[in-house]
Amino acid sequence: MRHAAMLDLSALGLRLERPFDPDSASRVVQLEIELPGIDEIVWARGDVTFAHLSPMGGTRPDGQPRFWCRAGVRLERMSSPERRLLRDYVIETRRARRLEAG
Repeated sequence: MRHAAMLDLSALGLRLERPFDPDSASRVVQLEIELPGIDEIVWARGDVTFAHLSPMGGTRPDGQPRFWCRAGVRLERMSSPERRLLRDYVIETRRARRLEAG
C-alpha cells in the first residue's frame, strides 16, 4: 500500500502526488479514495494518463536520484453505487464552494 496526496478530484479522475518509486511504478493503479469530509471510501482501478517527475534532492538507497511524482489518473473500474457516490460528492462539493465564494 502506498499513500498519496490527492490534489484534484472529479467524477472521471484525479490528480495525485507522492514520492516516485520506480520499483512500484505502473500505468494501472488500484485506488482507495477517502472522500474528505464524509466517512466513505471509494475503490477504483485507474489508468495513469500522465506523470510529471520533479527532482527532490538526495538519493535513494541504491544511489539513484529521488523524484517527486505528480500524476493524473482516469478512473476506469468502480461499482455503479461508488461511481454515483463520487459523482454526487463532486457535484455537492463544487456547489458548496460556489455558495461560499458568494
